[in-house]
Amino acid sequence: MKSLLIALVLALGLTLSGPLAHAGFIEIGASGNFKRVNVADDVLDTQTSLTGTLAYYFTEMTALELSYTDGQQKSEVKSTVGLGQTISVNYSMVGLDFILTLGARDAILRPYFKAGAAYILEKKRTTVFEFNPAASSVSEEEPALVPSGGIGFRLLLAKGWSLKAGIDAWSSKSVSDDNVKVDYAGRIGLSWMF
Repeated sequence: MKSLLIALVLALGLTLSGPLAHAGFIEIGASGNFKRVNVADDVLDTQTSLTGTLAYYFTEMTALELSYTDGQQKSEVKSTVGLGQTISVNYSMVGLDFILTLGARDAILRPYFKAGAAYILEKKRTTVFEFNPAASSVSEEEPALVPSGGIGFRLLLAKGWSLKAGIDAWSSKSVSDDNVKVDYAGRIGLSWMF
């Protein structure tokens, strides 16, 4: 985590030391995803998330982006003999990423890469058993600071308005914990740069 923070500070320093002739752009964005999968006749999985972003461009190609994400996942296993269960996961997090965009502000297609950190505010798992609701359980993970990153592109639709699509990834919990995995989400939405 320390090396990630050092890399971010160096990237920010290099960005600010360059010419700022095109500095001062702000971009506001909103994106989301929805997924519904019928895993089997009696198993249904749904996932949703919404993300809001605010980015400040120091130059046409570099920015710092602040984001907030709220997401839910629900897996339902139905049973005709009362043995079904529902597992729900709710999470929210805030992120700060350094963004490197390829192409000028008015380019039709602008790929981007980003790296930074996210703070997982909440990650709560609830399991409800159909046959015995009293045996239901709730578990929560401690808030954690985790590395994050992503790739994507912006497609210019009209002056200032773009379609933004990409994949974001972050570690599932603090990298100092055991059994850390990578979570990721595909996102699509609109952004407005002014």
